[in-house]
Amino acid sequence: HEQVLSEFTTNNQQINGKCLVTERFKYIRWDTDQGGELYDLENDPGELHNLYYAPAWRDTRDRLAERLLDHLMHSEKGYNAFREKHY
Repeated sequence: HEQVLSEFTTNNQQINGKCLVTERFKYIRWDTDQGGELYDLENDPGELHNLYYAPAWRDTRDRLAERLLDHLMHSEKGYNAFREKHY
């Protein structure tokens, strides 16, 4: 599966986010209480409707979260703790 990973950190280092983009979805996980974002890029290319908390999209969200965390745990140190904290 094709995917792109990115990271966002504010200048003051207060907010960090990790992002996984596939052909159809964009999944973002923030390290704050805000949780995350999930967009269906096929049906919402402008990213206007966050599906992260929508029950109908829970399986998709969880599957993308696992893909992102799997990549992070194999490429960066310290993400086992990140996983335990957020999932």
